[in-house]
Amino acid sequence: MASSRVQAEQGLSLANEAGSVMLEIQDDAQRVVDAVGQFASQLKS
Repeated sequence: MASSRVQAEQGLSLANEAGSVMLEIQDDAQRVVDAVGQFASQLKS
């Protein structure tokens, strides 16, 4: 029983960490999209 609880806590911790990493990736991807948009805008000028 204690082993299952420890595994559940570890799983929750890993899920939280994965969620944080996914948010970082999303933020960085948005920065890339913004940069590409600025670059494309400069080419049109």
